Amino acid sequence: MKDSVGRSVAAVRQIQAQYNATEDRIMLRIGTKDAENVEVPGIWITRRYLSLLCKALQQFFNADPDISGLVTSSDREEVKAFKAQQILAQAEFNAPFKDQPAAAQPDYPLAFKLTYQIVKRQLHLSLIPQAGAGLNLVLSHEVAVSLNAILTSAAVKADWQLVSPASKSSKDGSKIIN
Repeated sequence: MKDSVGRSVAAVRQIQAQYNATEDRIMLRIGTKDAENVEVPGIWITRRYLSLLCKALQQFFNADPDISGLVTSSDREEVKAFKAQQILAQAEFNAPFKDQPAAAQPDYPLAFKLTYQIVKRQLHLSLIPQAGAGLNLVLSHEVAVSLNAILTSAAVKADWQLVSPASKSSKDGSKIIN
């Protein structure tokens, strides 16, 4: 599959984000639906880069026609939270990540540049290192919500204190202002 600018992309099958305390970075790995794919592409993400990625996800969530047409910000937040809850209820976060043997895993690059575009209700993301190939992803709303949840979980383990772009409310319903 090709994205809007002709770069090669594959359909996302699985997403994994794990915090590495030694590196103080998150390893983001993407498993694709390509049966021939033996390498699981991945990239290291810093706290700063994750905040940029969260901004891109926020813009994508806000561009949803069900949300952008609402007048008040509280209505928009409620609909975003409801849609995310519906998607996450169907996600399989406990499925083991299909992986190649640990000895065969390559050294992943550090994410350096982020480009994104919203085209036809899809988020086209490019996570680009300084040198070499990065990750080119085309995400539906459902996959973007899952990616957000996975990255948020890794950021919580890292104690990076980032606010999830899908919902700015805490579990008890109070608003988070910082």
